[in-house]
Formats: sequence, C-alpha cells, structure tokens
Amino acid sequence: TSNNYTLGSTYYADADFTVVGETDADVTKPTVDSSSIKVSQKIATAGDTIVVTASITDNVGIRYVEMAYKLTDGSFVTVEMKKNNETGLYEAIFPISSSSRVGFWELGVLRVYDTSNNYTLGSTYYADADFTVVD
Repeated sequence: TSNNYTLGSTYYADADFTVVGETDADVTKPTVDSSSIKVSQKIATAGDTIVVTASITDNVGIRYVEMAYKLTDGSFVTVEMKKNNETGLYEAIFPISSSSRVGFWELGVLRVYDTSNNYTLGSTYYADADFTVVD
C-alpha cells in the first residue's frame, strides 16, 4: 500500500491561532544527581531490607519517581521511589524474603516525572545502586 500526501502551500488565514495565558511554562526536566545514588548494602539475604537512595530535584516539583532493576534472568522489578522528608532524598525499599530472586540486581532505568510532565529517563549504568541477593 502506498500513501500519497499533498502539502498545501496556500495561506489559510482561518486556521491561525494565538496562545494566551501563562507565558512561563515549565519546560525544565528534573535532575538526578547520579553520584548520589546509593544502596544500603551490596549483599542481601532473606530478612534484609535494601534501601536505595538518590538526590532528585526539579525547579517546580517532582510528581513520580520509579526505578527498574534488571535481574540475571532478564526480567525486571520496578518500584516507586518516595521522598524521605527527613533526609530530602528519594528512597526505594526492597524487603528481601525467601521468595526474592537470587542473583545480581542491576539498576537498569530510573524515570523521574515532574508536576508539569517533564521527565528524565536515566539509563546510565549506576554501579553504586546494584546489589546481589544470595541464599
């Protein structure tokens, strides 16, 4: 199937419009300080709780933060990060149980959305956030 398109070069005065109202729209993406990303411990067993922290800022406000860990079998575990008002850092908490996947957990993606729907998608390798679950 072929699609044919015609691009009109005629001026359509009735199609003009003007944007009014707020002129200071937020177009600034949230910022993640990659050097601040830390994991509470590198080796975990059942009964441990892994806490991952990060310094995340925005000029207006953060709406949602999530991180996705890639496991050795190729699957992902995604968790929301919440702001700790005492430390000012965002935290993800992973309670490790006997049913937690054993192996290396690598932080694959960090997504941050601000209140204006600007977003930062971090997929850099964050070695300081990796950990291993053992039997």
